[in-house]
Amino acid sequence: MKSIETKIVDHQLFSSLNEQQKIILEYSIEIGYLLPRKYLFKNDKRLKHIYFIKQGKLLVGKNLGLRNESISFLGMKPMFIGLESLMLPANNKFVKTLSHVHYARIDAKLFLQLLMESNGFHNVVRKQIAERLNEMDDKYVRRHSNVKLLDRLKFFFAEILEKNKGRSRDENRIEIHITHFEIGQYLQCSRQSVSHFMSNIRKEGIIDYDRNWIRINDLQKLLKWEIDERSFFSSEIA
Repeated sequence: MKSIETKIVDHQLFSSLNEQQKIILEYSIEIGYLLPRKYLFKNDKRLKHIYFIKQGKLLVGKNLGLRNESISFLGMKPMFIGLESLMLPANNKFVKTLSHVHYARIDAKLFLQLLMESNGFHNVVRKQIAERLNEMDDKYVRRHSNVKLLDRLKFFFAEILEKNKGRSRDENRIEIHITHFEIGQYLQCSRQSVSHFMSNIRKEGIIDYDRNWIRINDLQKLLKWEIDERSFFSSEIA
């Protein structure tokens, strides 16, 4: 008999399911935990499962071959992962953990059955897809080449601070195992640019960081902080 102590199905994202559907779901899902810096999956290729992330932080992106990755989405709240695989052919998606992650793995056929049986659940999933697409569209605008590199980094800090609200005792300190290279991939700029800017912002006492966390001491000061990018990089090279 499967333990239901984690009560995954009691999460509000499943609230539109009836009790019988919840029982079927609870006894068919596989509960899992992942440490930071692990792959939930590396290539979707029509996934056989949909993942429900109950807790944790994730990077969602696309494999471009030869160890190249494009990062499109940063998840820090409960969500469904792998939904695209229900509708699209293999698109080389990957999901990497940036913290301890608590998830449930749901058989894709059962997930589709629940979508067809429950209009409420269908609407919940559709809303999540729409929110993610809107966020990715917004990120595209913010990461456009015409946006200064420093402003892209400011957007990143503001984003993780907003997404961390209500998820830790110290909301200014975000537990996130992310590298400067990955931040650069997310912002479509170089690792060197990220490292240079973050180092100088830290010298001002506006942020602090380590391999496993970022702390934003003063967001308003950060958003106002400016530097001449051309002179900045020329001085760094010199």
